[in-house]
Amino acid sequence: MAPEKKQRVELKVVILLSFLALAQFLTSNLCALTSETVLIIVNDKSPASQEIAQYYQRMRNIPPENLCHLDCPEEEEIDRQTFNEQLRDAVANYLNKYNLRDKILYIVTTSGIPLKIKGSGGPEGENASVDSELCMLSWFMSFGDYSLQGGIHNPYFAGNKPPSQYTHFNRREFDIYLVTRLTAYSIKEAESLLRKSLQARPGGRFVIDDKQFSRSPAREWMLEAKNRLEKLGVDVIFDATSEYITGAKDVMGYCSWGSNDKDCKGRFPRFKWRDGAITTTFVSTNARTFKEPPDGWNIGEWENREGFYAGSPQDLIGDLIREGVTGSVGNVYEPYLTACARPDILFPAYVSGFNLAESYYMSLPLLSWQAVVVGDPLCSPYEGREWQGADRNPN
Repeated sequence: MAPEKKQRVELKVVILLSFLALAQFLTSNLCALTSETVLIIVNDKSPASQEIAQYYQRMRNIPPENLCHLDCPEEEEIDRQTFNEQLRDAVANYLNKYNLRDKILYIVTTSGIPLKIKGSGGPEGENASVDSELCMLSWFMSFGDYSLQGGIHNPYFAGNKPPSQYTHFNRREFDIYLVTRLTAYSIKEAESLLRKSLQARPGGRFVIDDKQFSRSPAREWMLEAKNRLEKLGVDVIFDATSEYITGAKDVMGYCSWGSNDKDCKGRFPRFKWRDGAITTTFVSTNARTFKEPPDGWNIGEWENREGFYAGSPQDLIGDLIREGVTGSVGNVYEPYLTACARPDILFPAYVSGFNLAESYYMSLPLLSWQAVVVGDPLCSPYEGREWQGADRNPN
């Protein structure tokens, strides 16, 4: 090889190696920066909480100072005073003490952290999920108490925006936190969920099972979810027949009426889920507990109270986690349909590269309300993908 040609080849190799080194440096530092935006809440009274928190910290390389240790009850349901004193105020004090308030984007609760807050029910009720109230923590730190009657508008809710106008979450524009929970029926299942979030890759299909309550606004959300996903080139199974879909394979996303569908006869859809799969179902109390039901329990009817488990006959997202999903959303008390996660926002956001927490919270209209989002907030199998639909340049 001529000296000049050899020198050019060597120069190209040096440049290529330099670019690869720079890319590796930027990637590792980006991961570190992302991990620094997560605060993990640990209940020191709960061995499950401690083990899951430590597992997640190692998995995502989260700084030790981003673990907030609490000494709070292990009960799933607590009163408002206990929440205020032992969770809200304690976490706020921790954020201030370590100067983390504006560095944190995501708060992660764990098994063993209380799940729901007792209070009056109804559209103007004061009951709520612990996680949804923690979303309001920064607002509380800025302005003090806020109304507990009903839900509060979520400023990050995408509403009627086209997906081309979705934005990544930031603390400059949105004075809230995005809160997710790492939980399951067992520690092993919670850790499996976390491994799936790291292994998640794009692909698979989205199953939308819409055939009931045809006059409901949820039908429009499901149809729009189908249309938006198809614009993104995603494989969609959309069903509006009397059949309740079971046994689907390679599933990345799922939306249905769950046990509210009269043709749903069992707790499990018996799907084969991809790593990274997320779900939303229109069920009022599917996050009411993460304590495993007894053997033989099955979903039932409201008329038969003998068949209730944890106060309801409805299905549980804990079953979906057991079957293999990586993320899900449910409700601790009745949220009413218009406050449920919107699949027409959730699925397109996720497929367009937003992480799990961003995708779910863009789809939730209310905070200080009933939702519990389960999963690693940083899970993002489609990261880096831009919206490819026709709405890229809306009029």
